[in-house]
Parts: sequence; structure tokens; C-alpha cells
Amino acid sequence: MPIIPHLSQTMQTLLTTTTETIAAALAYVKRPDKAKFTPSTLVQTLVFGWLAQPTATVEQLAGHPLGDGRPGGRRCLTASH
Repeated sequence: MPIIPHLSQTMQTLLTTTTETIAAALAYVKRPDKAKFTPSTLVQTLVFGWLAQPTATVEQLAGHPLGDGRPGGRRCLTASH
């Protein structure tokens, strides 16, 4: 199996399905109807934000756009869970 397609598929699973499964097991999302971030969008924002700017602070990542173009939001990234 070529490595790039395999890596792509693995990353996709890790950043979506696996993240959601872990979050559900840990009861991470207290009020999913009110959440601005899903567990997977939170992880994707942090991972891709730090890949783009490795020295970024959480406050800087709060402005990193999500995959759908919405801004991240400082409250979502800095709130204690």
C-alpha cells in the first residue's frame, strides 16, 4: 500500500472518528447542543494550527479558522473542561 494514501486515511480517522469515540467515552462534551466545537474540530484546530505555527499560543490558535471557515473562538479553546 502506498504510504501517502495510507497516512491520509489514518490521519482522517484519528482526527475524526477516533477523537469522537474518545470524547464520548470520557463524556467530554457536556452540552453538545450548545457546543461551538465538536471534539474533532477542536483537535483539528489545535493540530493544524500548531502545524502552521509551531510556536503559537492557545490564544493565537483561538483565531485559527476551522475547516468550515468559522473562527475558532478564545472561549472554546481556553475554557476548562
